[in-house]
Amino acid sequence: LIGFNFSAGTIGLIFSLQIISIALSKPLFGRLADRIDKRWQIIGGIIVVGGSLLALATSSHLASISLFSVLFGLGLSLATVATSTYVADVTRKENLGSALGALNSIRDSGQSFGPLLVGVIITTYSSTLVGFSLAGALCLVSALYFLLANIFKRV
Repeated sequence: LIGFNFSAGTIGLIFSLQIISIALSKPLFGRLADRIDKRWQIIGGIIVVGGSLLALATSSHLASISLFSVLFGLGLSLATVATSTYVADVTRKENLGSALGALNSIRDSGQSFGPLLVGVIITTYSSTLVGFSLAGALCLVSALYFLLANIFKRV
């Protein structure tokens, strides 16, 4: 949110809305993951995350930034709930703990280094457009890769 001159309280509100959307939607998206092919839910979530990042790149008003932040949270929730259950579905029972541990390590690494990397890009180019656009594009490429690698094979 560089260059918008939002107060710390406003930035906190935006992030709080995002976290609330994640917390409230996970049970609903968990129920959805029990009923549909989780791979499509993962792809949908990644696309929502990527699209919201691309939209954030061009947003300049508090209302639109808040909306796209909430959409980002919903996409994140949609994908992460289904990812955990998908890993559980495709992993042998005796390897389940290590598979879920590896998944969470990958997730934690992304949540730690992703914002840092985007921050470096934004600072380097003095542009939120570049940082959020690259992150959004990476999400969309990841969704395409997951589609090609997982949908066209039977699990």
